[in-house]
Amino acid sequence: MFSVLYVDDEPNLLDLGRLFLEKSGEFRVTTSTSAREELSSPSIRSFDLILFDYQMPDMDGITFLKAVREQHGDIPFILFTGRGREEVVIDAINNGADFYLQKGGDARSQFAELAHKIRQAVRRKQAELLLREQYEKLAQSEQRIRESEAKYRELVEHANSIILQWDKTGTITVFNEFAQRFFGYTREEIIGKSVMGTIVPATESGSDRDLHLMIDNIIRHPGDHLINENENITRNGTRVWIRWQNKIRWNEKEEFDGLLSIGTDLTEHRRAEQALQES
Repeated sequence: MFSVLYVDDEPNLLDLGRLFLEKSGEFRVTTSTSAREELSSPSIRSFDLILFDYQMPDMDGITFLKAVREQHGDIPFILFTGRGREEVVIDAINNGADFYLQKGGDARSQFAELAHKIRQAVRRKQAELLLREQYEKLAQSEQRIRESEAKYRELVEHANSIILQWDKTGTITVFNEFAQRFFGYTREEIIGKSVMGTIVPATESGSDRDLHLMIDNIIRHPGDHLINENENITRNGTRVWIRWQNKIRWNEKEEFDGLLSIGTDLTEHRRAEQALQES
């Protein structure tokens, strides 16, 4: 049910309008003959729509409309005007009136048209409020996502482990501070470069394993390489052994989009094993 405040200085017209509108059961109409009294009443905010006669003795319709917009926001508003008052209509629309209706003619047709305009104005307002609410929820969700991403980046950057992300072409997209210190590359030097030729050598020393083929296999079959150990190389040429834990990353189409790799340095462990074997 729509609640309507109807303000007019003609009591008979107020009664007729209220009876006609409430007859359908869609509207609850409160009538008044005083513009200033209604403007100062806190209950004005409770109405779904205001219907106001332009020619009131204590305040004209445009002045009342401006005051409502200034003090009470965008409550749907319909202005009753006399015939031949086109300049009033233009002024009303420019100041935020939703509709206007000219007085005169058949009362039944006039109030039927009024009921239609009330429905339109109120439903449009409700749709705007719903859209605004959805937009605010979306904005809040995006803010939470941004905050989560910021926390994630902070955790990655300050982790005491090698953390990097690389896409399905083998290109490095994330290289945390620990990785930069460990491998000797700055972020600017490594982001956008392939893992091959930077932190992965062509072949593994000792076994001559083709590491280019290994990277290709990881990209083509990431699920088979969730844990991987291989020889890597730092910027100054030092060979190191890393145990990688790989997490598959998917895009919005659920297609393979790359890997998040967390590395643990096994170099000393490998050297100890080799020394033990040699002894």
